Amino acid sequence: MDQPKEAAAFFQQALDIDPGFAQAYAGLGDAYLWLGWGAYLPGNEAFPKAGVYAQKALDLDSTLAYAHVISGSVQLWHDWNWKAAKESFERALQLNPSEGAALLDLGWYHAFTGNFPEAVRLVKKALDLDPLNLDYNVDLADIYRLSGNFKAALKTSQHTLELFPENTDTYWILGMTYYHLEDLAQAETAFRKADTLSGGQAWTQAHLAMVWAKSGRKKEARQRLLALDADSVAKKTIPAELAMAYLALGETSKTLDLLELSYQVHSNWLAYLQFEPAWTSLRQEPRFKALLAKLHFPG
Repeated sequence: MDQPKEAAAFFQQALDIDPGFAQAYAGLGDAYLWLGWGAYLPGNEAFPKAGVYAQKALDLDSTLAYAHVISGSVQLWHDWNWKAAKESFERALQLNPSEGAALLDLGWYHAFTGNFPEAVRLVKKALDLDPLNLDYNVDLADIYRLSGNFKAALKTSQHTLELFPENTDTYWILGMTYYHLEDLAQAETAFRKADTLSGGQAWTQAHLAMVWAKSGRKKEARQRLLALDADSVAKKTIPAELAMAYLALGETSKTLDLLELSYQVHSNWLAYLQFEPAWTSLRQEPRFKALLAKLHFPG
């Protein structure tokens, strides 16, 4: 569960030995991406550090394709600089057409901007290069979920669990997909599994509260959310996940407050904002529209 922290320590040790090791800077940048994605650190702490290390790698070796991917990931998930992110991923693919991480993140660029067929094509191309890659399998399922193709999301998730039976993210995708389908019993089962595998991380707790709220167990949901609200770290690392739970409670104003906090701390969740099914009921809210406009999605 602490793999990103361990990876960061490993690459830092490598740089202590050889400060000119470009790939170690790229690895350290990648570790900080995961510290942001995994809610170990607030987005506005983790992603800028990832960007700094990616740039150091590129200063040492501008042909290092993966460093361009990391730079593009920061531009995509933190800066919401869609044009620059796309250019970074395309540059990585010019340098190495078989760079699966570039195909994956270019796929996410197209998913976030609404071109889901192209997103799926690119991630499947990455999978053709590396069928047993965990990230590619997990992210394909999530892109299907984001597009509203819940049948494909479930099928892909089940396939991923055949390969990686103990993967937390896959159980999260299953939980979200069942939640969208209003199969709340299955959603809770999946979120409980994710909670167990993650060691009870705050984001899994928030999603359990979400499904409890939706299924009428509002007192239980509120108790869990009050505990998370009291945790200042959780408020900065998982504001969007908390927002989903408060939306399930019917607290629209609180939900929008948390989404606006997500913008302030640069939560990577906001890259999903345009198409995330969880926000469907908010799409006509003026505050939601104003937040969406701040992200300047292309098209």
